[in-house]
Amino acid sequence: MLKRRLQAVFVPATTFIIGILVQSLFDQWITNKNIILLSLTVLFFSLVVILLFLAHLSTQSSNIDAKLSDLIEHSSLNMRYIEDDIDGQSYREATKLLEDIQHHLIVVGNWELFPDYRVNNTSVNTGESSAIQARRRFYEVLNRKIEAHQNAKEPFYRRVIQVPEEYVKNRAPFETDPVFFHHLLFVAKLIADKHASCIIRKTSHFINIQFTIIDDKHIIIPILTTQKNLLQARYGALIIKDTSQELVQRLKTIYWSLESNAHTVDIYQLDPPKNHHIQ
Repeated sequence: MLKRRLQAVFVPATTFIIGILVQSLFDQWITNKNIILLSLTVLFFSLVVILLFLAHLSTQSSNIDAKLSDLIEHSSLNMRYIEDDIDGQSYREATKLLEDIQHHLIVVGNWELFPDYRVNNTSVNTGESSAIQARRRFYEVLNRKIEAHQNAKEPFYRRVIQVPEEYVKNRAPFETDPVFFHHLLFVAKLIADKHASCIIRKTSHFINIQFTIIDDKHIIIPILTTQKNLLQARYGALIIKDTSQELVQRLKTIYWSLESNAHTVDIYQLDPPKNHHIQ
């Protein structure tokens, strides 16, 4: 405490005394003859300081650029946002990843009873747009890959569907989306035939995220929106390549947590009402 008080008194006093001495020296030295020389000297040193400062900034900027480049180069995540536009481009990109799948597929999705599901405001039930065809193609390839791995000893395909609470233990009307319903029915038949390669379960809504993990390396996160609770529309997807698998492992933790509290979706729960026509 005493040391701080001495510094508080000593530093201003010393600065004041030095200022008086410097002013006295300047008054004795500065004359009309050497004022020009002094000005040029000050200007010269100012330019030197400015040049040194600019050089320092340039070096710092180069170092920052190098560090950013190194960070990007060595980053374990490579992320792209794919907008669907009118041709369902995100489904097309996802289908390409499915074509190359080797080991397994994990999906967490949400499902709600919308009167309609749309891609670019085109009905998935009746539409024939490029976006709708891209979605149908995605599920066709998915079914084909599941069929090719149907005899795998370990699960090749895992899916947890988050549904409203009233459908957790009761039948959910998945047939309102025929494309998705036919996919579920295809997988449920394999499960009914005692194939251990597929697991489909449903649970109540817990987390507001949907994702697909392919071979513990690629992640697909769809970008969806609801409009006045009348329909669900898809605008695109984030497609991420995770070489370190850090994000993959965190998402798989979410999946395991959901699956542990989920109920099996079997073929009997998918029987549509007798008066319902599936397109």
